[in-house]
Amino acid sequence: MRAPLLRWCLGAAGLLLLALLALLYTPPGLRLAGRLAGPLSGGQVRVEGLGGFFPNHLHAARLEVADSDGVWLRIEQASLSWSALALLGNHVSVGDIAAARVTVLRRPIPSGASSGTTPRIDIGHLSLPRLDLAAPVIGRAVTLTAAGSLHYVSRHEVEADLLVTRLGSSDRYRVAGGIAADIAHGSVGISEGADGILGKLINLPGLGPVNLSARASGDAAANQLAFQLSAGPLRADGHGVIALASRHADLDITLNAPAMTPRPGMAWQAVSGEAHVHGG
Repeated sequence: MRAPLLRWCLGAAGLLLLALLALLYTPPGLRLAGRLAGPLSGGQVRVEGLGGFFPNHLHAARLEVADSDGVWLRIEQASLSWSALALLGNHVSVGDIAAARVTVLRRPIPSGASSGTTPRIDIGHLSLPRLDLAAPVIGRAVTLTAAGSLHYVSRHEVEADLLVTRLGSSDRYRVAGGIAADIAHGSVGISEGADGILGKLINLPGLGPVNLSARASGDAAANQLAFQLSAGPLRADGHGVIALASRHADLDITLNAPAMTPRPGMAWQAVSGEAHVHGG
């Protein structure tokens, strides 16, 4: 009896393996797996046209993410090359991620649930040629492009090489640098016209064209920081050194602005000030 039973068990296991391979490694099977995403996620994720090679190289014709108020994120013609196995070590390791169009319809409803330890995130290459932010997201509809790479462990260790531009304008947002062991390095550049989006984001729509240049270099003994900011007629700049090893800072900041009304109910005739930080 044991030999026939063993053969039967091996045969059943083989059929199960073949069914699993048919589900995950053939186009019809992947499409079926995509359709199962909705029920398995409680209706929060919907995938159409899933294809590729499971699980590390996938593409989808359309992906939607929803919460209790409905769909808030829509992604079209998405592709992902990543290491699914790395998730076991709380590591999101992505070689390449791209989408022809990403539409953010509104801000998602906060879940209120803790997701545990934030994973390490590595994205080798990101390409979003069209990123549509609907009016409920920042107060007005804008279309952006984004490309670059990202490395994140914590706020003490992060690296980014990102370029975001706004279609139909000359607005640019550039980050090339990061923080390692709490030491900043690299540069940040923002260049906006009079109709930029930063003023809307911080609820100061009358701020005017925003241009920011910031840079950092050095080490724990002398982390050198400097920035220049203009927002309409407002001017600000700062420079100095933070010595993490000795817990000492030498920073100087100046600010000057003529009469401005950055938003209704907020105005000034003139602003001028200086700040100096020297010591422990």
